[in-house]
Amino acid sequence: MDEEGLRGSRYGATFLGFADEARRVARLQYTHLTAEEGGEERLVEEAPCARLRPSPPAILGWSSRLRPGVQCELWHEDGWWEVVVYEKRRPPKPRGGPAQFEVYSETYGEVEAT
Repeated sequence: MDEEGLRGSRYGATFLGFADEARRVARLQYTHLTAEEGGEERLVEEAPCARLRPSPPAILGWSSRLRPGVQCELWHEDGWWEVVVYEKRRPPKPRGGPAQFEVYSETYGEVEAT
């Protein structure tokens, strides 16, 4: 997405077909984005096919391999956002639980705790 506030994010969509004869532009209907704020009609847009990719696979235990400096994508507000792992924190004992992370968005210059 190139809109202000959405730059660098990716969203799930259904491929509706090609928008041009050369098959370089796809017509998409987004899964979670609506045509109007608060509306129910799903947003339909055209995007270059070169920018499309499949959804990431679900892999158990992936977070144990994250280290500071690793680039990854974070699921946030119904989309995938490009971030860099800034810090990995272990939860305090005895509660335990999954590790927590601070991630940095190079696009927005912000650190976010997850």
